[in-house]
Amino acid sequence: MAESISDFFKQKGARRSQASQDLSAKKNAFVNDVEALYFTIEKEYLKEADATTRVDYVDTTIREEQVGEYPARQMIVRVGDEQVTFTPKGFRIFGASGRIDVRGERGDGMLVLQPDHRWGVVQGIKPTLRVIPLASETLLGLLREIMRP
Repeated sequence: MAESISDFFKQKGARRSQASQDLSAKKNAFVNDVEALYFTIEKEYLKEADATTRVDYVDTTIREEQVGEYPARQMIVRVGDEQVTFTPKGFRIFGASGRIDVRGERGDGMLVLQPDHRWGVVQGIKPTLRVIPLASETLLGLLREIMRP
């Protein structure tokens, strides 16, 4: 028996519903991974920073195709008269499970979430994506590149 248009659309609708649930779960996981990263940076990597260092958070909205809009937070690290802003960009990223752009006065950097839920610092994207694991030392290297000397 031939499939009807109604059956075809029902199947499409069921697949869209499942895909929507999957995207919602991935979106929530990404936001949780971002918050865990912020905690690690603030409580571990910056724990010995002096009194001129301050961390603030600002609500933002992430917009992704096929996902829509969802809330997240930017982290702003203020050091003296400089600041570095960590802005989540989304989880539908080619070659990674999520991305955060890091902006300083001298330039931009990027952190990516690996499929194993570990963050890495992007060292280059051409000819291929080169990522090193995020640690206090690699974050320091990124900050030296994007902040004033």
